[in-house]
Amino acid sequence: MRCPLFQYFRLVFPRGLPQDFTFLATLLLKKKKLKENWYMLKINDQQRRSQFSIRIDGGDKTVEYKAKGRFQDYVRWVFSSEGVAALFDLRWHKLAISVQANVASLYIDCQLIEIKSVEERADIDIKGQTVMGRLVKDSMPAEVDLQQMILFCDPLIAEKVMCCEIPGVRCATESLIPKSRRNAEVKNPRAALPQMTGKVHTKCFCVDKDTKTK
Repeated sequence: MRCPLFQYFRLVFPRGLPQDFTFLATLLLKKKKLKENWYMLKINDQQRRSQFSIRIDGGDKTVEYKAKGRFQDYVRWVFSSEGVAALFDLRWHKLAISVQANVASLYIDCQLIEIKSVEERADIDIKGQTVMGRLVKDSMPAEVDLQQMILFCDPLIAEKVMCCEIPGVRCATESLIPKSRRNAEVKNPRAALPQMTGKVHTKCFCVDKDTKTK
């Protein structure tokens, strides 16, 4: 990805951004760009003020989640444990952030890396704009290989996703997965931002149980 992608928020998330969700991305960071500070996903309001963002800081080797707070200006937490550094080893990785109730969990290559307690965020202004792949310092395009970026309505997707396609990652068989997870049902997962190969489409979104889509 060499240029940022823009789209009106209401076209990407017609029903708004769910309070509980899983954000999933498969990416490869470039050697000359490892220390860059950039937004994977950012949602601005009509005045271009940030309402929600997921940011990768190459200098500190951290992943930040930040959103407009319901009871305060912003809620923010930074994933900075040792396992986060794996994102910067010049290999493909699958990153997932699960937000459920007051807990946010970071997974890298299907391994739980860190858990954070979170405060409740405010609703997102649907008249804003969604941006992907933008540098923090000057809003220029971030240079990164991005295979897919998806947002699911189900926060449990992060626990169930497989990483068999990631080189060097041991693919867990069903026998190794706890029975409680094998029996769990994935409810209403719909991609907000699909795999980016060729043209990028942004018409997919989270839907209600009884909503039918073609």
